[in-house]
Amino acid sequence: MLSKKLLIGRFILMVLFSGGVMGVVWLSRPPLTWEDVLWHISQQYPTVQTMTRQELVEKINGNQPPMLIDARTADEYATSHLPGALWAAQWQAPSVKQPIVVYCSVGWRSAALCEQLQRAGYEQVWNLNGGIFAWANAHFSLEQAGRSVRIVHPYNARWGELLDRKLHPIPTENESLEDE
Repeated sequence: MLSKKLLIGRFILMVLFSGGVMGVVWLSRPPLTWEDVLWHISQQYPTVQTMTRQELVEKINGNQPPMLIDARTADEYATSHLPGALWAAQWQAPSVKQPIVVYCSVGWRSAALCEQLQRAGYEQVWNLNGGIFAWANAHFSLEQAGRSVRIVHPYNARWGELLDRKLHPIPTENESLEDE
């Protein structure tokens, strides 16, 4: 029988490189709204608990801060991440009692990882509602290699519609970084 750590590792790699079947199918439907995205995530992952941005800030500043896990790709993580977050492909599985908050761009990939962690016996697992896009859109802090930044990898053009254009790392022809 495969160990819990190996099963979680394999699942993390699958999530990081697939984006989820439902996400790919649903992605082709216009228009993208936060309400629709969050509803679809809740329907596909009904057992996954969510945590709001404000609840996460309170937990981070509390007695037992959660472990923050970034379920995005290496390029996305390298562009920026929540302060103190660990990249999912490199983290060491903690005690099943350790509070864990997982996030990705909007919450789809992280919900899949949360579900897998629940199946593996983790008791305190939450998906960050709206992911890093909602976090950054609300002006919460981000970091890249230990320094503060105000950019987020948009994942792709379609999902990037949910991210404030000023947070995209590469401006379009009609925009410049000086416009910020």
